[in-house]
Amino acid sequence: MRSETTSPTTHEYGISGTYFATLRIYNDIGCSQEVTQPIIVGQGYNILVPNVFSPNGDLVNDRFKPLFSGFGLVEFTIYDNRGNKVYYELTPPDGTPIEPDNYSSPLLLQGWDGSNAGNAPYYIYTVRGITLFGEKEIERSGTFIILR
Repeated sequence: MRSETTSPTTHEYGISGTYFATLRIYNDIGCSQEVTQPIIVGQGYNILVPNVFSPNGDLVNDRFKPLFSGFGLVEFTIYDNRGNKVYYELTPPDGTPIEPDNYSSPLLLQGWDGSNAGNAPYYIYTVRGITLFGEKEIERSGTFIILR
């Protein structure tokens, strides 16, 4: 069945970030073509970091990590309350920022599982990232606690 009409598709994004929308078109015999375009919402990036986590093995909130969008490089570090580094992660692991043209899937962090936590009353995180567009450096830091 052939359709001569177009139907608009809309989507609302509730948070700033860079999203990649893909349009896939099929013809009458099942062949397809697709195109992906970045959509920059707000500032084009976001970082959301929890203030607590519970590494107790129940598979809920067992790793401490930020959620983020719109970055080509992310560096994540955790310190105890005395300033000792207890965790470090870099994505991509080679430290080379991903370019928007080569962006095929979102960057992901494994996150800290609470190993070598000790008995500190709180921990300090820093997240540093390079945005996909504009090569702007963004840094966030704060504190969090572990529930045991």
